[in-house]
Amino acid sequence: MNIIRISHTEIIVVSGEDKKIKSENHEVKSGVSVAANLRKVFESSKLLNQDEETVTVLIDSPVMLVPKDEFQEETAATLYYATFSGHETDKVMSATLNDLNCVAVFGINSDAGLVLGDHYKEVRLMPVMQPVCTQLFSSATPDSTTTSLYCFFHDENVDIFTFQHDRFKYFNTFSATHAHDALYFMLYVWKQLAFNPERDTMVVCGEIRNEAWLMESLSRYIRNIEYLEKTDTQLPYDINTITQLSQS
Repeated sequence: MNIIRISHTEIIVVSGEDKKIKSENHEVKSGVSVAANLRKVFESSKLLNQDEETVTVLIDSPVMLVPKDEFQEETAATLYYATFSGHETDKVMSATLNDLNCVAVFGINSDAGLVLGDHYKEVRLMPVMQPVCTQLFSSATPDSTTTSLYCFFHDENVDIFTFQHDRFKYFNTFSATHAHDALYFMLYVWKQLAFNPERDTMVVCGEIRNEAWLMESLSRYIRNIEYLEKTDTQLPYDINTITQLSQS
């Protein structure tokens, strides 16, 4: 199993099977293209198995969700560029979340995609939110009288979302560089969607800045808060989710 996670600050390489998982963190050099950084990783990595034909690649990129029955591949790029400025040079990709009846549209640096294609016969691309949202949806209790608001922290952002029946009811991404901003956005969405502070639950996971302060602050407003810990503290939550699923 080979996994590569690409963000603006680092490229993480994960390799191994079962419980023998190893990882490498490669810092992304500023002023150097993503593709050039990725080439350097392939040159220096001790984990990337050149005999592997398949790789799973997680991309930290803005995500646009489209209902599955409304998705049209020929218009996806136009909609994506109109929604997220500054990504006009990205190659627009899509990943189907069958359980949630939607398609996640996201972008990858075009040259980085070519580098990956040079090393692997099959490249499975997905946004970092995909394994986390899919896993949390599968663990949610259907037809429950209570509902949950999920907050997934990654790459100085927080994805806030909730489900209704077999689809997303709400999904949005906010800046979480500062814990005070994250707290504001979390409570704003909680109130906007009319969650019950006595009955409903806020589920928090991922890499959180000032975690202790944030959790204590949330507890002043919300009775039921669930924090999901990682089984491997060395890996980002999204990669940790994938490795757990592979071992189950």
